[in-house]
Amino acid sequence: MQTITVLEQQAYILYKKIVDDLFDIDHLHHYTLSLQVSQFHFKFCITDSINKRCMLVEDYIFENPLAAIDYTKQLELLYEDHWLLKAGFWKSIKLSVKNLKFSLVPASLFDAEYAPDYLNFVSEIDKSDELYHFKHSSNDMVNVFVAEKHITDWFKSKYPGKNLEVFHHTSLFIEALLQNNAKFTDRTMHVNVEVGMMTIVVKNGHHIEFCNSYKYKTANDLLYFVMFAFDELNLDANALPLILTGNIKVESEHVEKLSKYIRFVYFSNRTQTLKFGYKFDEIADHNYFDLYSLHLCNA
Repeated sequence: MQTITVLEQQAYILYKKIVDDLFDIDHLHHYTLSLQVSQFHFKFCITDSINKRCMLVEDYIFENPLAAIDYTKQLELLYEDHWLLKAGFWKSIKLSVKNLKFSLVPASLFDAEYAPDYLNFVSEIDKSDELYHFKHSSNDMVNVFVAEKHITDWFKSKYPGKNLEVFHHTSLFIEALLQNNAKFTDRTMHVNVEVGMMTIVVKNGHHIEFCNSYKYKTANDLLYFVMFAFDELNLDANALPLILTGNIKVESEHVEKLSKYIRFVYFSNRTQTLKFGYKFDEIADHNYFDLYSLHLCNA
């Protein structure tokens, strides 16, 4: 693939697109538009809020990680020729941001006045950052996080008059794990793998014991962070199940390395909170696990 360095030119490719047979342009007022951004990709899905059905998924990959101002230039190019994204009749619009700047705080201890202080313990807040927090209704915790204001302002400008709800990607992942009828009800480790970023959650019933995200490049990096979590929590790699979701193939170096050190490695089932038509069968069940779950979050 040829690298494009001129930002006014298209620097993304359409990686995946699935459209359900029941998708109806006349029903946009019943649909939720779920958008997800990171330095490495832009994804969105459309869900029928009434029938709880996934109607469309599109996944765009950037050839190089982009800064916020360059990211919006690429979004401008994408939106320019995308009549559906430019539509404004959605029932709701939700935006998920993927970054490392977040902190989970017990709800009983959370005070919105001190939200910056919670986050400053783990990450520096830049002038370009906009602070948000989200209360997990299915768990006693609040996710304090930032989104780059340049990006959120851009999306707000595209949907004037609409309430753009902003969430952190870890909240999607957590809500998906808590609200799905998981095969494993005891303690489990869940790893969501995307291009350039991974998230690890250790869940025990409805209690989240550990959650962190890391940037990574190689299969060895991924293995290192997973084994670090095992060591940090004093977990037994011969007993604790590891469940994988996201952009990771069953036959891959990543899985091969994990399986050498962890006895029970599984791939997640598709989320049970949505219905899917037959066209989505070409997508592995564990793909887009967090994106599918954005509709579960309500600010």
